[in-house]
Amino acid sequence: MHIAQYLVDFAKSLNFEISIIDPRGYFASEQRFPEIKVINKWPKEAFEEIETNSSTALIALTHDPKIDDPALQYALKNKFYYVGALGSKKTHENRCQRLAEAGFNNDEINSIHGPIGIKLGGKSAPEIALSIIAQLVSQTYKK
Repeated sequence: MHIAQYLVDFAKSLNFEISIIDPRGYFASEQRFPEIKVINKWPKEAFEEIETNSSTALIALTHDPKIDDPALQYALKNKFYYVGALGSKKTHENRCQRLAEAGFNNDEINSIHGPIGIKLGGKSAPEIALSIIAQLVSQTYKK
């Protein structure tokens, strides 16, 4: 299983409301994520369909700037309480540079949890998902 599937399972067990946004039906399908709202659209279009506010969290997992960057920009502009993005330190540095070029300030950029998750030391998909959900829960109780 992929990190996203473990993450969804953990989040469901904690009663988080979940929407998966990915234009690629191969990765995000109702078959792969039963009982979860799957939106096979680009983030800009998808965010027109769902209600978000300062109690919304975003977890970006695709590693694809064409998908993750617009979602991250939307989350930052709309003051989501938690914004995290999967990727290495180098991937995150590149992401931060693109966000700076798009006009985001250092405080906004530094609010992104990236690389995402608390440092548990694990490397497997379920361990990474656990580190992400632990960070999300921690931030949930800080708001």
